Amino acid sequence: PISYGTANPVLTVTYNGFVNNEDFAGSGITGLPEISTAAAVTSSAGTYDITVGAGSLASANYELVYNKGTLTIGKVVLTVNVENKSRTYGAQNPVFTVNYNGFANGESWANSGITGKPALTTMATPSSPVGNYDIAGAIGTLSAANYSFQFNKGTLSIGKALLVVTADDKAKSYGAEMPVLTASFSGFVNGETLSNSGVAGLPVLTTTATATSELGTYPIGISSGNLSADNYLFSFVGGKLVIGKAIINVMAENKTREYGDPNPALT
Repeated sequence: PISYGTANPVLTVTYNGFVNNEDFAGSGITGLPEISTAAAVTSSAGTYDITVGAGSLASANYELVYNKGTLTIGKVVLTVNVENKSRTYGAQNPVFTVNYNGFANGESWANSGITGKPALTTMATPSSPVGNYDIAGAIGTLSAANYSFQFNKGTLSIGKALLVVTADDKAKSYGAEMPVLTASFSGFVNGETLSNSGVAGLPVLTTTATATSELGTYPIGISSGNLSADNYLFSFVGGKLVIGKAIINVMAENKTREYGDPNPALT
């Protein structure tokens, strides 16, 4: 058989029934038969008659009887390539897509007669850890008169989700001890929290302010420290420390005097 879209092979015949131990060369047969088929390069997959006629054949000793043959045109193998995709941890899987290679006769998907869609699946879910996962292709509802299908798998790459680590704003009064610097995390996915997210370690939080710093607003810087996580990467947002006035209580002192005496000095 030949494949759809390829040129017809050279059409040939065989001879049976020679007598007296003759073969074609010694039989006295001359000329060539006429061999033809209705199939062309663009003919659909299927079977086609190969007809044979006398052409210029002649023989003194043999009557020639002609039997037709069959040309079988098979389907072309079309390669269905599952395209690679990516997403972040916790996100929904993207729509999976394919491309096709191997069309014959200058065809494309639009005019190839292919109908239906392949089935595209992966084991990855939104809760799957960061990593690479196969996207498998299968026949699904694909069908075509002139093509068969083979599938090349693709890869779904799951990258880390972004976690924002923000230095918490703080306040203290002048001269007071420095507050403990803390940070908050936002951006967890899959219903996770800091306690079950796999995030380990602590960020480093710093400020130029000290217990004796003057009134004002001081930045609180934040960096990765020893933070780590399999499924998250980190971005950092600084905070501020506001130092306000210390409170001094000014209390009038109690005084006494005798009736008729002038008031004492008030202090």
